[in-house]
Amino acid sequence: MVPLGFVTVVGLNVFGLIGTLTGADSIRTFSSLSLVAAPFYFLSIAAVIADVATRRIALPRPLDYLTYLTMPFKLLAGPLEQPGLIAQVKAWQPRLSWSRLAVAWPWAALGLTMKFVIGNKLTPAGTLGATDPVASILTAAIFELRFYFDFAGYSFLGYAGALAFGFKITQNFAHPFFAPNVVLFWRRWHMSLGRFLARYLLEPNVGKIRGRGARMLFTSAIFFVSAMWHGGTMNYAFWGLFHATCYFLWISRLKRRSWPRAVGVPTMILFFIAGRYLAIEASPHRLLEKLGNLVSPAAWSADLAALGTRVLDVIGPQGPALLSALAFFVVEYHSVRYYGPSRPYHSFRRPVVAMLLLIIALFFGSTGGGLLYARL
Repeated sequence: MVPLGFVTVVGLNVFGLIGTLTGADSIRTFSSLSLVAAPFYFLSIAAVIADVATRRIALPRPLDYLTYLTMPFKLLAGPLEQPGLIAQVKAWQPRLSWSRLAVAWPWAALGLTMKFVIGNKLTPAGTLGATDPVASILTAAIFELRFYFDFAGYSFLGYAGALAFGFKITQNFAHPFFAPNVVLFWRRWHMSLGRFLARYLLEPNVGKIRGRGARMLFTSAIFFVSAMWHGGTMNYAFWGLFHATCYFLWISRLKRRSWPRAVGVPTMILFFIAGRYLAIEASPHRLLEKLGNLVSPAAWSADLAALGTRVLDVIGPQGPALLSALAFFVVEYHSVRYYGPSRPYHSFRRPVVAMLLLIIALFFGSTGGGLLYARL
């Protein structure tokens, strides 16, 4: 029963469903939220079956089970919440609670600002076709920002809704860009997916593998499962290889060394951009052309000769949104430094700051944009 979630992911990809349902093949395939949610429903069902079979949970009542599967907060915020949430559903009592609302609304203000004030105004898709080194790197960097602000933004909106109704679900993000290494990054980015894979694929199987090196290799290879979740295309195969390699190098070699910040910070920035660089390009031929230009002296020479033009062509009207993202990171750095990742986004959740964010979102938010993570 243990590999059931993995089998579901691979099976969906064999038939091309995840690539279609999540938009990895084309943005035009995004037709409705319920259709995009189908893979999540499959994995949620598989998780409940596995937990009941291994007696982690009792067989849930049909209504509790359906509520767990279709809960809108779970779908929006994660959405791979583990079946332990069923116990909360079973014990839930409908009532108005001002204390719940007091805890929830700052998360909603944060999510609205991230998603609608910053995320929706970052539009790097317009330069995705650029193959020169400077433009392609900047496009990947802005895409990484877009994914963070968009995905974390609507995750926090779902998280706030769950808190308001008395449910505790996975927060899903906890300052991932301030993680000092790749292992901690993946513990802070899309946390529900990481915990899901750890529970249903890693933990039941890693103890059966002999040899420390083999166990580390197996752990790293789970990134291929994550890659298949996003789409069974060449760019995601490269993405999976890249992250698996980085993860393996860290846990097997690099974590034993002490790295100065002057080395660690630029390396992590390069890690963020490189991973997104591979993930966003669905055209195999164009991806290979981009990778070739990265090591081409002639391509770099042409770019550096017109550096200002190249940069402005990519940034375009995104300048104000990029400045807003920079200001956000300054406050986020303050929050991490003074409150730590154990009190995530605390500086943003203070009443005065949260009220300011809410006002900014109401006056400067941009509607539309969809749910980027569900489409790319």
